[in-house]
Amino acid sequence: MSIASTILPSYPELSPWDMDPVPLGLKPPPLQDDLFDTPGFAAAALKQAQHTGMNPLHIWYGTNPLIVFDEQMKSASLPFNSYIPPPPPLPRARIPDDITVLEQIFPRGNTPLFKVCIGQDIRLLKVFPDRDWDEEFNSPADLPPPMVRFEREKRAYAHLLHYGICEKGTIPRCYGWFDLSRAHVEHICALPGIDKSLATLKDNRRTPKAIVLEYFSDAVRLSVTNITLDIADVALRALHTIHSAYVMHNDIHRHNILLLPDNRVIWVDFDMSTCLSEAGSKMRRQDLLGELEEGWRLFYKFLVWFLCLVTATNSFV
Repeated sequence: MSIASTILPSYPELSPWDMDPVPLGLKPPPLQDDLFDTPGFAAAALKQAQHTGMNPLHIWYGTNPLIVFDEQMKSASLPFNSYIPPPPPLPRARIPDDITVLEQIFPRGNTPLFKVCIGQDIRLLKVFPDRDWDEEFNSPADLPPPMVRFEREKRAYAHLLHYGICEKGTIPRCYGWFDLSRAHVEHICALPGIDKSLATLKDNRRTPKAIVLEYFSDAVRLSVTNITLDIADVALRALHTIHSAYVMHNDIHRHNILLLPDNRVIWVDFDMSTCLSEAGSKMRRQDLLGELEEGWRLFYKFLVWFLCLVTATNSFV
């Protein structure tokens, strides 16, 4: 039986890092210093990686230990006998009308984000306009409407709060949700340099919704320029903590991972997530472990490896 097949029946309640011994390759060792022995070899590998987006020498980091090869285990019925759904929904937040909207964050994202001051506190406001997507807003065809994503994010944070994940520091703290008032909308629309599509919020009769989150002033997005083997390990462990709340992120991408100066990793954006408590949920242990496997592949087969290629190429300059 493979390592992943051993992990699967008790995942996510059991962390792979708590196994004895820890699965081989869960955190791969550093590459050999002499792997790229010539500048031509390093440059050719980097060129291939840039052209295809794939690691041309992926075997050097070994086989992904989280892949389930056993076909019977892939289809096995493995119920979540220990699951306890969160009793209350995500609470409403009491937000005064006189908030100060400081700036729009990451305007290219699918959901408007704003740095705001509420009383004496700096927070992140994630705004969901209550409208259907159409061509005016240049929304991707496969992206669910804002209210669907709002409910997904609410449900995810209800789970994450219930299971204490916000307190572990691997996701933002969530302070609840609220209906934006007319004053809130006016504050947002008056912000200099705001995305033009948001100006239509004033004309929408349906009330926008917002989720209030912790704001990280010194965070950067995870990339090939700042990842290391240690940071990749922290990020993968953080993904497991999310799964331990029976939440599947569903958008494993480096843009949804923040890195703080102390190398703390924060996973964000749960508006595509699914939870075990959803009506008709078909979530399986196989799905959660499969997402962890996808995370391992992103970190070790792409990001860390790409950094190694760039570093090796530059060392010959």
